[in-house]
Amino acid sequence: MIGYKDKEHHVSISECTFDHFADQIQFDRYEILLGDMRALRWVSTANQINVGYLGATPVEGGYEKDQTPLYIVKAEHKGAWHPGKASLNINGR
Repeated sequence: MIGYKDKEHHVSISECTFDHFADQIQFDRYEILLGDMRALRWVSTANQINVGYLGATPVEGGYEKDQTPLYIVKAEHKGAWHPGKASLNINGR
């Protein structure tokens, strides 16, 4: 379960939430990535993703409307790590 504060600062509980632009979407049914952590590793990168540069195959987490793969990423923000997505269609800063 994930706890969060909504726009009115009320504490809510949901099994799974996603931020989509300014909206927070809640789901009761979802999938969770499982695996042997000895076989997974995080690789540092920046800006637009370059799959050939990573030296390994990134984990796909879905697809864009045009079927471009979305990869599972994490980034540090205000002292905490947050999940996200990266694709060849998404430009970094």
